[in-house]
Amino acid sequence: MPVKVIALISSMFVLSSLLTFAGGIRVKNAVIDEINLQKKYAYVSFDLSWENSWRSDLPGTGHVDPFNHDAAWVFVKYKDQAGYFRHALLSSISRSHVSDGKAAISASPDGKGVFIYSGSNFSGRAEYRGIRLKWNFGSENAEIKKSTEIRVLAVEMVYVPEGSFYAGDGASYGSLYGKTQDVPSLIGEGESLVRASRNSFDDEALIQEGFWISGKSGIRSKDGSFENPEYPCGYGAFYIMKYEISQGEYSGFLNLISVKQSYRREAKAYGEYRNTIRFDGNKFIAERPSRACNFLSWMDGAAYADWTGLRPMSELEFEKAARGFNSGAGLPNAAKKNEFAWNDDSISPALSIGGKEDGSEVAEGNAAFGNVTYKGGDGMSGPLRCGIFENPGQGKLSGRSYYGVLDLSGNLAEQCVTIGNQAGRSFTGNEGDGMLNEAGDADVSYWPGINGNSDQEKSSLAYVGNVVEGPGVTAAAGSGQKGGSWYTKKSFLMISDRSYASHPLDYRSESAGFRCVRSAR
Repeated sequence: MPVKVIALISSMFVLSSLLTFAGGIRVKNAVIDEINLQKKYAYVSFDLSWENSWRSDLPGTGHVDPFNHDAAWVFVKYKDQAGYFRHALLSSISRSHVSDGKAAISASPDGKGVFIYSGSNFSGRAEYRGIRLKWNFGSENAEIKKSTEIRVLAVEMVYVPEGSFYAGDGASYGSLYGKTQDVPSLIGEGESLVRASRNSFDDEALIQEGFWISGKSGIRSKDGSFENPEYPCGYGAFYIMKYEISQGEYSGFLNLISVKQSYRREAKAYGEYRNTIRFDGNKFIAERPSRACNFLSWMDGAAYADWTGLRPMSELEFEKAARGFNSGAGLPNAAKKNEFAWNDDSISPALSIGGKEDGSEVAEGNAAFGNVTYKGGDGMSGPLRCGIFENPGQGKLSGRSYYGVLDLSGNLAEQCVTIGNQAGRSFTGNEGDGMLNEAGDADVSYWPGINGNSDQEKSSLAYVGNVVEGPGVTAAAGSGQKGGSWYTKKSFLMISDRSYASHPLDYRSESAGFRCVRSAR
């Protein structure tokens, strides 16, 4: 295992005890409230809240479609004696953490964070007080005091339960299919044949022969020459970010990594296409923190995913998150021709913005697309506030997917791992470990672009070493885009459209953002 090198942090953004991100998630009153020096553990306590939360998967009252829940992915950063912010190793045993009686806490097996969600079926504002997380700092050889600076960070997520689903809709450009082009492929426990109708970027292996894909055994070629049992095909349960990365989230990330790392990850696009992130000489500021963050290359998004302990999503996970599996009925939701993420083929563009863009602004319609110059608000063309159409009672008018994920169709292009070439098909779904290499790059084995791979026909391999011996994710082979954006025509917003599903973004685009996932283990 290569040793990661961390560069010196200066010009640090000193966060208050109140951290606000997309959707209004807030962490307050974060402190180290107990330290056991003999057994080398501590407890970190805090309050947590966010709007429009739900749980509907438990038997009894409130057990309703879509039979899932939202959650907060919570992780901790701490400043060590040398002035570096490191990722805290939390207990991987869920019962080691202390709930307030209302929250359920599910620890990740690698200790990189926990999922916090309602312990019972409900719908409304989530508010949990006095949550306590056990931090096993002895495993990190860290010296911890109650005065040690910490940052408790939270990202809103949505749980996508295990189950089969349809890939492709039989109509969209480049759509995946099974036996014939007008029949979607059912991804389940057993093997299903998946091919793609011809487009400009897929390789011939997917178009001509296709691949066998299984929820239990991953992906393999028909002739047996290639197999990847770890490819995340969407059948297994996973969590997905409820919103695209916001400009507030991304500027906060820039402020908690080193100057050298942030220089690598900064887009320097202030004022262009509604991007509001700037450096004021001391810290990065997002003037519109709730707005979706554009100008993110694949390398930027991968770095953010690694740093948060999350990972990129596959294009099959994108389709599952949008189309869904009805766990109440035990059946995959039908694939409708030319459907958008709200499981309907109707769509209405946002043409104007109502109110001041302070996080409370509204917009008509249910999607941002078509290169509109908005009336009202700040005007201009570009992305809107994350989840601006969100209204749990409005169905397809809210821009929500079947599971409650926002903006999968439109706003910003979703960067995914493709199955359209060998670099993407070799992805194993490894999670980020919370740290970047010295240069500021993600350094997770088998991620697209790892070791500087820019060859689509070459497999993504194990990370070869630290930044001196080999680069991290400095290229984008194996990635692509789904879901369309504020700039594209509406057909690109269809769930199964694959116009750019195998087209890598190794540059920063005004119409591309990022959204991370994590396997539910």
